[in-house]
Amino acid sequence: MRCASTSIKNRHNIAPASDIVSDVRPQLVFMFAGLEWFKDPAVLTRLAAAWPQALCFGCSTAGEISGTTVDDGSLSLLAIGFDSPDARIEWSQADVPGIQNSFSAGAALANGISTEGLRHALVIAPGTDLNGSALIDGVRSVLPEDCSLSGGLAGDAGTFAGTCPLTPAGVGARTAFIIGFYGRTLNIQSACEGGWKPFGPARKATRARGNILYELDGEPALAIYKKYLGDHAADLPGSALLFPFETRSALREPTGILRTILAVDEAQGSLTFAGSIEEGGYLTLMHAFTDGLALAAMAAARSLRNLGDAPRALLAISCVGRKLVMGARTEEEAEGLSDVLGPQAAIGGFYSNGEICGADLKSCSLHNQTMTVTSFAETPVSP
Repeated sequence: MRCASTSIKNRHNIAPASDIVSDVRPQLVFMFAGLEWFKDPAVLTRLAAAWPQALCFGCSTAGEISGTTVDDGSLSLLAIGFDSPDARIEWSQADVPGIQNSFSAGAALANGISTEGLRHALVIAPGTDLNGSALIDGVRSVLPEDCSLSGGLAGDAGTFAGTCPLTPAGVGARTAFIIGFYGRTLNIQSACEGGWKPFGPARKATRARGNILYELDGEPALAIYKKYLGDHAADLPGSALLFPFETRSALREPTGILRTILAVDEAQGSLTFAGSIEEGGYLTLMHAFTDGLALAAMAAARSLRNLGDAPRALLAISCVGRKLVMGARTEEEAEGLSDVLGPQAAIGGFYSNGEICGADLKSCSLHNQTMTVTSFAETPVSP
């Protein structure tokens, strides 16, 4: 495999970064950029035209990862070229007009690619007005069980006002896309870790519908949440990124699945999440410290197995909430990934409004507040 990562800090240094990508002779280029790059999408389209043999995908972000650096307002590029003629990709896109269309959009995405020989699927979707859990359920309803799945939701600098996915067809505010990877030589793995800690008791979601939580233990969910947040409640909904919930089992045991609050409704006393909330299930409030988040990113990288010394591309998708907690130390996440995987890993990615990952297709779900990594490599296969 041939791979490289680089970034463009401003539009005056496009040529050097473009040359780095060209040297890889890529078939696939990921492009993750701050919202200002999408004010004139033609700039991204012209850049993509420099690699006519490649398919270019990406989205707007809440921060861009390139190598061991994290920037705001830059353009991160991760280029991949396959050595084996057996390796190939397919893709499709679908519009997601609103939350109620999330499942059908996911099914449409998966129906747009071949399932025979599919090794892995990567999904990027809008980061607002979407039920990410339902979208994944739609994708899983079509894909074969032996396929793995990862991806994330586009970001918008933590404003939750609107995001911009990018495909070879252009930029679409309500566009989701899927990339299918095929070939015996491909070794694609994904993993995620959080690093958040619980505080307070597990509370029952006594009234919930879809991704909206109305009551906890029979009381308005927003009122309970504000009590926990104290002074931070004045900064809602932005401060909610610092205090997600973890879903709990019927026995109130941790599941590892976190849910970020996207919006609050003062009139209804409700909380709107990025993914579904099970009525009758349990939730526990979470908080984090910088050291724990950095160590969790390294743990995600360590869980990738049998990578060897061959070059690999690593797509890193971390949550905007982690970036807010880590502040000036945000780059420790990217540095930790590089420390674990070594110099042969080309690292690129973005800060998101949600992450998609699971040990297998059945367990794959929407996550919030995690570092999710997807590793792409090629392994020789005997005739």
